[in-house]
Amino acid sequence: MSDIQSEKLEYFEREIMNRVQAESEAIRAETQRMKDEALEQEKARLYDELYNDIQAQVAQIRKDTAGEIAHETQQMKPALYRQREQYLSELLAEARVELASFCKSGAYREFLLGQVRSLAHDWPMEGSVIKVRADDLRFESDIRKLYPGCAVEADDAAVPVGGVVLVNKARGVEIDLSLGSALAQQKDWFYHNSNFMLEDVSAQEGQG
Repeated sequence: MSDIQSEKLEYFEREIMNRVQAESEAIRAETQRMKDEALEQEKARLYDELYNDIQAQVAQIRKDTAGEIAHETQQMKPALYRQREQYLSELLAEARVELASFCKSGAYREFLLGQVRSLAHDWPMEGSVIKVRADDLRFESDIRKLYPGCAVEADDAAVPVGGVVLVNKARGVEIDLSLGSALAQQKDWFYHNSNFMLEDVSAQEGQG
């Protein structure tokens, strides 16, 4: 083989080897790129799974916690109701004592006669009966002067604390200005503004 032919053969061999090397490197680079891409996809999938698992656990914790809070609230309600009833009873008892003291004071007479004046002005009717405590019959003559033609009756059941109640059976009218009625209204106000309804406490205690 001549030197020229030998050189050509070496040249061809080098060209072939260079091409093989370049193609091999390109294949390795593409393979690595595909591996890296697959790895990133797997990481993303794992992150998504981990995120979803965490979200599900958080949701379950919230659900369990809400259930526990609701259960504890239900358990506490009967005690809260009883405490409310005791507190309200004490308040009303103190108020009743204060009203009883007021009814023995000098200011009570003007208070009671002021109620009669109001009734005579707003509800002047023949055949009316004004009910008072037995202790307040001492004001009968004053009441008759302020409300001419009325009858005055003692009725401690209708007027247990003080004040007056006007009744006119012919007209079907009853106006309760008694202090006992005022106490009852305060009690109703408390019930409706304390966020604990009476039927709730009876139901809770019935279940216990």
